Amino acid sequence: SENDVLGDAGGFAGKISGGHIQDSNANNFSYIIGQITAGGYVGDLEPGNVANVLGDTGILGGLVDVSGTLASLAEDFVPTIRNSSTTCIPCGGAVRADADSTTQVQRGMAGGYAGHNEGGHIWGNNTKKWKGKEYTGPTSTCKAVRIRSVYGKEIAGGFTGLMESADTASTGNLSLLWGLVKVDNILGALSVVYPTEENTAVYGPLALMDYKTWNDWVEFVGKYKGYGSDLAENNIIGKYAYGYNVVAGRVNYWDEIKLANGGAAGGYVGSMQTGTITNGQAYQAKTIKGIRCAGGFAGEMINGGAAKLGGVDILGLNLQLGQMINVLNVFVPVIKQSSVEGYQSGLIVQSEGINAKDACGYAGGYVGKLIGGQIWGENNAHCQ
Repeated sequence: SENDVLGDAGGFAGKISGGHIQDSNANNFSYIIGQITAGGYVGDLEPGNVANVLGDTGILGGLVDVSGTLASLAEDFVPTIRNSSTTCIPCGGAVRADADSTTQVQRGMAGGYAGHNEGGHIWGNNTKKWKGKEYTGPTSTCKAVRIRSVYGKEIAGGFTGLMESADTASTGNLSLLWGLVKVDNILGALSVVYPTEENTAVYGPLALMDYKTWNDWVEFVGKYKGYGSDLAENNIIGKYAYGYNVVAGRVNYWDEIKLANGGAAGGYVGSMQTGTITNGQAYQAKTIKGIRCAGGFAGEMINGGAAKLGGVDILGLNLQLGQMINVLNVFVPVIKQSSVEGYQSGLIVQSEGINAKDACGYAGGYVGKLIGGQIWGENNAHCQ
């Protein structure tokens, strides 16, 4: 139907609402196709619903009084993915989210790792406590390996399609917690519902492949296809390595669809409307296209939802100036120590949208459209 809310697809999970994942990988996918979201690892990542878990919501006040902080309770409902990756077949995999948005349902969000990160956390090389104990298990970058193509009808990113804070009013997730928000705990509460991605990466086809896998693929698949018999030669993986394409498929833009933020594409993230990306790397990006905006790393960075989050009017809490500044900082998208590296013969970033009334046609080597975001290079690690 026109406003159907079904259609999330992912290599590991189509939709994750709360919960925590550790050292869990999805390997050798060829195609992942969804309607609302599609991701090489997860289609949609969002907080869990407090009411569904607790049932009797009357105990919430007591839990907060005991714990002493709203944030510690909220963290249990905000999902994390740690030290987990997704990989494609050697010649590359494709991720597609094919449906148009309507005025009521946002669709068409695709990412090589996550189609839609709504207040979730994706953490590579992570050693934080796990199930209340010190974590001593394997650590690794959270990566999407050998991506060939990411296509989102509205938004597409090499790693993440749309990255935004959890809208607790519209989804119902965590909504009951906000009745407990007070001036003294507002910042702690908000800090757990904006997305973060740390130590992450996306790679193009043939990347990070050992010679045994290469030779097996040549023997059973590659030599029969367009690459020919020269695949049997040694040390030629680099010769055939090729880049990945990211395309936001919207071909027009009008008033009814503005809320969908359609037509945004980025080599790492298509549309970033809050959150923090730290050490996010995009390798072998080849072509980035979006009618509204396109960027080598990010299609757009936009301040999101500073005045209201989940029906809580922050400005109505009579915060002191210092508190207000800290709260507003939560809603400023920040990219730290993150880079995009083009395909060996170059990177094309293209945005050809033309509209007399709307802002279309923004393209940038790093960011296509920037409204209030921050980009930091530090500790000898540059954003480039």
